[in-house]
Amino acid sequence: MLTYRKCLFALRTTLALILGALWIFLQPPQSVQAEAWWTSNKVEEARPVEGGIDYERVLYQKPNGRPVRAHILSVTGVGSDYIFGVLGAFGVLLPPSDFAQQSGAVVVVNGSYFSKKPTRAQGLVIAHNRVLYPPHAGGTLRGAVGFSPTSVLFDWIGMDDINGFRLQSDKPGWNDCHSALGAGPMLIRKGKPRTDAEMEGFNLEQFAPRTAIGHTRDGRILLLVIDGRQPDWSEGVTLLELTEILVNRQSIDALNLDGGGSSTLVIQNQVINRPSDYALPGQPGRERSVANVIALFHKQ
Repeated sequence: MLTYRKCLFALRTTLALILGALWIFLQPPQSVQAEAWWTSNKVEEARPVEGGIDYERVLYQKPNGRPVRAHILSVTGVGSDYIFGVLGAFGVLLPPSDFAQQSGAVVVVNGSYFSKKPTRAQGLVIAHNRVLYPPHAGGTLRGAVGFSPTSVLFDWIGMDDINGFRLQSDKPGWNDCHSALGAGPMLIRKGKPRTDAEMEGFNLEQFAPRTAIGHTRDGRILLLVIDGRQPDWSEGVTLLELTEILVNRQSIDALNLDGGGSSTLVIQNQVINRPSDYALPGQPGRERSVANVIALFHKQ
């Protein structure tokens, strides 16, 4: 027969376990910070381009000893000192440096996906307030970046946001965009990394040169180009690794652009990175001709 003391002890123990379980259950989930994929990183070059624009080249070292080199451009003063736009050409492909030289842009990076036969952009292209190419037609909604006179916007844009040859969207700010590009996948949206990029039809595990555009918590715009397919210089990264670099750089929105041999960064008419097409050991490759670019101009 249980004594009074034993019953009281059992009751207290049960209550303590129940309350402990409730406390654990009611605790807010703790954010888990994944370990970085790189074992070390070193800034190899850092310099101001001009007021409001800064450039860095960063060497990341992978656990297997292979290098990854990232070219990171940080821009402040968008809307006051600078304005982004989209440059392209119908029926012809041009190297990014040609777009820069012909337009007077301060900075140019390659833009959206494209085909060679027929020669055309694949996915949304808007320039001069006019839809030149519609959003991706494969039934999968893909990410886009939009440029208004005062801001850079990130969202998923589909045919529901288009009326004829004009943007007509319920998404805040998009109707003010004079230019936009569809690409994908969206890597970060509203501060949340999106590692389910397969929903936009992309391979998450492939190593490649990469180009991306991001928006940081403190209002800067980042242009990021990763060299790749050059084992002695830079292996390239997966989309997940690209996302982690952008998260590490405080991006709250970020979009992947066309990559591979297209990945090119041009600053003041000079190709800064090492494109992978026709690259040889110890020697950079050549620019690939592309359908369009994202360009940064002085605001007049």
